[in-house]
Amino acid sequence: MTARIFQALARHAVKTPHSAALRSAERCIDYAALVAFLAANGDMLAGTQRVIGINTADPLDAALADLALVYYGHVPVHLPPFFSVAQKAHIITATGMDIVVGDAVAGAKAMQLCRPEDSRSLAALAPPVANARRIIFTSGSSGQPRGVVIGERQMAAALDGLEKAIRPDVSDIHLSLLPMAQLLEQIAGLYLPLLAGAQVRFCPEALPALFGGPMAPVLAALHDAQPTSTILVPAFLARLVSDLRATGRRAPDSLRLIAVGGAATSPALLADAISEGLPVYEGYGLSECCSVVSLNRPGTARSVGVSETVSVSASVAGVISTERSERTPRTGAGPASPVPAAARPLAIERAVAFGGISTETDSPTDLAGVVTFRSARRCGSGGTGFRGPTRS
Repeated sequence: MTARIFQALARHAVKTPHSAALRSAERCIDYAALVAFLAANGDMLAGTQRVIGINTADPLDAALADLALVYYGHVPVHLPPFFSVAQKAHIITATGMDIVVGDAVAGAKAMQLCRPEDSRSLAALAPPVANARRIIFTSGSSGQPRGVVIGERQMAAALDGLEKAIRPDVSDIHLSLLPMAQLLEQIAGLYLPLLAGAQVRFCPEALPALFGGPMAPVLAALHDAQPTSTILVPAFLARLVSDLRATGRRAPDSLRLIAVGGAATSPALLADAISEGLPVYEGYGLSECCSVVSLNRPGTARSVGVSETVSVSASVAGVISTERSERTPRTGAGPASPVPAAARPLAIERAVAFGGISTETDSPTDLAGVVTFRSARRCGSGGTGFRGPTRS
C-alpha cells in the first residue's frame, strides 16, 4: 500500500503538478507541493521508526502529518480533536509516544513539520519506508478508548476493495467532513482520492457541526466545492437533510456517492435523504477489520428492512462475502418500511485482518477458515473506524 500510494503521488506531481491535491479555505496544496513537502521533512523524520501522535484540530494539517509519518515509516496515532485531555493522555500512555505533530498535550512534546508552502520543488520522490503501520483508537463511547494496530496489508486490502467499489478518478472531489482521526476518512477520504489523482477538500467547520454547531458552513462547503463524494454518520446526515429542507436548497448535482454509517440509519432518513438529492449508500465495518467490511454502491444497491444480521466470511484468499437476513426492527425503531434502492450493503472484495482489542495481521493468508461477525449496527460497531464522535 505504501509504495503504491507514494508512487502515485510522484506520478501525479510529474503529470499534473499544479492540480489541487489538498484544499482548505484559502490553502491549496497541489501535487508538486505535496511531494516537495514529503521530501522537505526528511531531516526531521528520517531514522528509527517511532510512534508519533497527531494532535491538531485542522484536518488539512492532520492529513499532511499522516502522509509524512507514513512516508518515513513511523506509526501515526491520531488524537481525535473531540477526545478529552484524559482520553488523549490514555492514548499517549498506552502507545508510549512522547512526541506529537501539532499541539503538545499530556506530557507529549510538540513537533512542527515544514509546510508545503515553504518546501522547494523536487525532481523525484525517493521510495517510502516499507511496512507502514498505524494505530487507531475506538471512540471511547463505552469506556476507555482501545487501540487497534493496522498493518500495511490490511490498509492495502481495504484500499483495493474501496477502489473497486467506489471507482475514483482524477475528476473527483472528496469533501472531507468527518475528523481525520477516523480510520475510514483516512482510507476513503484521503488515500483513495490521492491514489486517483483527485482532490480532497476539507471543511474545518464540520467538527463543530458534528456536535450541534451551525450547519451553514457545511452547506456552503458543499456548494462551493461541488464534491463528488463525502462520508457522513447518520446524525450528521439527518442535520444535513433538515437544513437543506429549511433553506430550500438542493444538494449539488455533482454528488455521486455519500457513504453513511456508524449507527443504525432509519429507512425514513434514507428515503428523506434521497428525496433531497443525496445519493446515500450504507456501509458496515469495524476498526478491528480496518474499517469497512461491506458497502452498498451505485448500480448494485439493495433494499432491506430497518435492521439486519450480517455474516462476513473471510476466506484464505482474502475475499469477503456477506450474507444478509432481514430482521424485525428493534424495539422503538418503528415498523419496517421499504428503502429506496440506495441504502444497504453488498460485499467489498478485500482481505480482513481481525483480532481482539489490539491486533495486527500482516497477511490475509494468515486467516484460516471463516471469521463471522454478527451485528445489527452499521459501520463502526468496533470503534472510530466508521463511527460518529462521542463525548465522554
